[in-house]
Amino acid sequence: MAGGTSTLTVLDSTSTTQTMSEVLDAGNSSAKIPLVARPPEWAVNNTSTAAAQATISKAAGGAGVRHVCTGLAVMVKTDSTGNADLCTWNLRDGATGAGTVLATGVCVVATGASNASVPTVLTGLSIVGTANTAMTLEFSVAGATHTLQIVNMFGYDIS
Repeated sequence: MAGGTSTLTVLDSTSTTQTMSEVLDAGNSSAKIPLVARPPEWAVNNTSTAAAQATISKAAGGAGVRHVCTGLAVMVKTDSTGNADLCTWNLRDGATGAGTVLATGVCVVATGASNASVPTVLTGLSIVGTANTAMTLEFSVAGATHTLQIVNMFGYDIS
């Protein structure tokens, strides 16, 4: 393993050796690939300032490297003044504001001082991004006045 990227070699039915990325590139998303050792994990997070957009990206990992999102957590909360808000979040295969939306959802926070939305916490995921492409978790727009947005994304890399 170099640079936090794990290379997994798979022996297919034709007795040729392929990396996991090659198996996925060939369209064999249902391939049964044994994972001998869990790759090193990464985590990125951001809490916006009031009335700002929370966004985080895991930068492209280089040629042949794919990000795999294993979990995410998002939430909206109010400050001491507290305005209501409905915020849409997106997990993207690409940079902020661009790229394919891989998952999406909403958070709702009621008016009131120091209120918070019910946190959306998704674990046990295996969402594989495109090779040499950033992966981004973000709210679609800045929150309302007196609201803060929180985004957390974790996963590992394959090549």
